[in-house]
Amino acid sequence: MGRWQAWWCVGVVWAVGCSSPSTEPQESDAGVDGLQATCEAAGGDFYVRPSATLCVFGERQGTSVGAEFACPEGFPNRLGDAGLLFCNASDVFLMETLIEIDARYPECVDCEGDAGDVGGDADADVGDTEEPERFASCAMPGELVWVDGVAEAEGSFVGTPPDESLSCDANATVGHVYALTLEEPGDLVVEVEADEGTFVPALSVRTVCGQRASLLPGSCVGHRARPGQNAAVLLSAEATTYYVWVATPAAETGTYRLRASFSEREGAQPLESCEGLPAVTLREGERLGLGVSARGQFEVGGTLCEHEATSRAELHVDVQADGYWTVDLLRGEGQGFAARTRQVCGSAEGEVCGDIIVGERRRNLLQAEVDAGIKTLSLGNLPNSSLPGYGLELRHSAETAGESCDRPEVLDVSTRDEAGVFEAVIASSLLSYDDNAAAPCGINGRDRVWELELEEASDVRVEALSASGDPLSVTLTAGCDAPGYCAVEGVERAGLEAGTYYVRVDGDLDDPAAFDLAVSIRPALIGGSCAAPGEPVVLSRGEPVVVSLREDDGPSGLLSCASEAARDRVVPLNLVEGGDLALSVTGEVSLEGLVVEHASSCEESGSCGAMDGGIAALEAGDQVIKLGSTDAAQEGDVEVELKLLNPGERCFGAQPLALNQDHALTLQGYQADAAPSCAGALQADRAFSFELDATSTVILALTPADVEDGAALWVERDVCGQSQELSCDAADAGQPATLVLGALQPGIYRVWVGGDPGDYTLNISTN
Repeated sequence: MGRWQAWWCVGVVWAVGCSSPSTEPQESDAGVDGLQATCEAAGGDFYVRPSATLCVFGERQGTSVGAEFACPEGFPNRLGDAGLLFCNASDVFLMETLIEIDARYPECVDCEGDAGDVGGDADADVGDTEEPERFASCAMPGELVWVDGVAEAEGSFVGTPPDESLSCDANATVGHVYALTLEEPGDLVVEVEADEGTFVPALSVRTVCGQRASLLPGSCVGHRARPGQNAAVLLSAEATTYYVWVATPAAETGTYRLRASFSEREGAQPLESCEGLPAVTLREGERLGLGVSARGQFEVGGTLCEHEATSRAELHVDVQADGYWTVDLLRGEGQGFAARTRQVCGSAEGEVCGDIIVGERRRNLLQAEVDAGIKTLSLGNLPNSSLPGYGLELRHSAETAGESCDRPEVLDVSTRDEAGVFEAVIASSLLSYDDNAAAPCGINGRDRVWELELEEASDVRVEALSASGDPLSVTLTAGCDAPGYCAVEGVERAGLEAGTYYVRVDGDLDDPAAFDLAVSIRPALIGGSCAAPGEPVVLSRGEPVVVSLREDDGPSGLLSCASEAARDRVVPLNLVEGGDLALSVTGEVSLEGLVVEHASSCEESGSCGAMDGGIAALEAGDQVIKLGSTDAAQEGDVEVELKLLNPGERCFGAQPLALNQDHALTLQGYQADAAPSCAGALQADRAFSFELDATSTVILALTPADVEDGAALWVERDVCGQSQELSCDAADAGQPATLVLGALQPGIYRVWVGGDPGDYTLNISTN
């Protein structure tokens, strides 16, 4: 790896080079040589620059920089990311140095035509100079000539061979280049559009013709779908010659139009300026790819969207028609930036602020109604971000509001009562709307779309009732074109998480196609969904707790065995000890239609079914039960008592036992629950079960440990509540109770043991 030495003009920001050496003090040759050896031994590239001695690493340089990577000894300061990391022997990072070195490491390190060899001062490769094609190479670029501040050209890619090294867009491999000279400094705007084909060509502006990685951050705009255009804006551009590349995918060749405009200005653009700003145009129904290079704005800093930007820039966007516009931020290769739009320059009313950070490739800044006119776009780099270059995409839609996902109407649900509830009936119509999407249920026909923004977990109900009485389908979804919840006349969902949702109404109505859209939104009930589960209910044995399946609970899809329940809720539990969980409904409420599910967490599925007594053999710790009702006609709250029991205390908790062996058990702490035919009132009983896989004779014996304790033993079959007693025996104190049942068929049998609250031995053998 070669050693770099260069001299720079200390007083010039973003300088490209100087003819005289710097007077900055330099390290001794011995010290520099030692740092160079350390850097190269670690696999880095070594550079000496004014006030900085750098060792460069990263994927673009050819080394892996993980989370544990440490700069070599002697380079204590660092800046950058895994793509390119600058380790510095000093604490000064000059921006022009970072830009210059960054350009030596393009993303495509194997592409031909990059800026020389890494680690050397080789000239850029401009390709084969024998018989160069006009416009297709740096050897013979086209020329953009200024006429009254505007330079224009038309061209065609037909017949131009592909060359991947030409474009900053890796997918646009057929390109043309034009030279454009500025005699004075100022603001430069370059725009390109296609007259035919599928794509708007990619656009990039460079100061070195064959250098794929431009020294002008933000000056590359990738190709995109038509209709639309791409624009590159160079703020406070220097007086020099620029090279404008336009390129398209090889399979997409055709004609294009290129236009450049220029406004002269000495020095950097003033902060929060409104006069003389460069402007780009957003035309009706089109999209605009926008790259902004603010290299000349470095050190024109200030606060933007709560960030302290060291480089700020403003430009105008000329929106040419009323409609709906979308602004997306594109991070590109930088570390992120902040952006702000204003309807009127200098006025904060209605402004929208946002940012995009490392890890994000695209982030939406706004989607909103827009009036035709001049809007102001402000941009600024984030703290510690060295590249003042910005990428955006702007889209305009002239469709009727609500016509499609590109321009949904906005449901304003900001007006709430004291309880945070929004309720409204909105008079609407499908008149003049088209059938743009198939309804996932019910009635398909003309449709209309609304956007709904929830700032907190909410219960939502939306109904659509036509004036004619004809049915309408209503869909509620988290993605405008994604599957969602659909029902005729209306949908209701509980516990929707905060976020953006879409409401679509479909119908086959005769004009005037009028209908009422009834919307109800309230904060999610605690326990109404996984979004707001509430605090755990702590359960100990013998301390029952009553919870309610409330009339206000809506459907949230909690239950895996009853996803279409009319209402449901979740109850987090903390069991102090293990046991059986008994569930019983208080009051005169039918169990029919009631469903319960036990799971380790709200988001997971578990054992699910009808509420038939309880859930057996639960372990201590945190878990949940989910309650639901499939009976839409059921009114009022349903109160459910939760009671933690000893294992086997009730029928549903019968514990399975192995055959042909003794089982030690206790009735201490148990209550009497069953009523055997052979014994009077018992003090305690307990349920077990066994299973036969073949017809067998079964012998059962229950022996008390204490001679003063009595014992009772009986066997049942069938489900709890509908069981049939097969045999029963009650013994005197100290004597075993025994049963012999011949020719029992295969299946599961329940064994009850009862008597005094003492210890016993149970044996179940087969013959």
